[in-house]
Amino acid sequence: MATYGMIVLIFIIFSTVIGESAKGYSTLFAMGKEGLSTSILCELLLLAVMIVMIIMIIAFKWFPLDDMTAWMGFIISYVISIIISAMVTRLRERTENSKMQKALDNYNKRK
Repeated sequence: MATYGMIVLIFIIFSTVIGESAKGYSTLFAMGKEGLSTSILCELLLLAVMIVMIIMIIAFKWFPLDDMTAWMGFIISYVISIIISAMVTRLRERTENSKMQKALDNYNKRK
């Protein structure tokens, strides 16, 4: 993920140079010179993935660049797949947490 690394490096430089002055204006630089939050790093990762996907669409000519219908279809299907993936992941996490809580409760009863 060289793209992600480059984006994070650029934002680290921005954070170091203008972080303190931008601290009150943007949540991106909420930590000032102290660094970037986890949520910002996740947003940058999403940006990197989108950049790579757009480059691949253009390079491999997956669909015509001037066809807005194709772009809208791609964006809609991508967003839907991300939403479904997030929902499935959240459901699995809840199920796993429930199992672990039951196991912990049984363990504490035996003590």
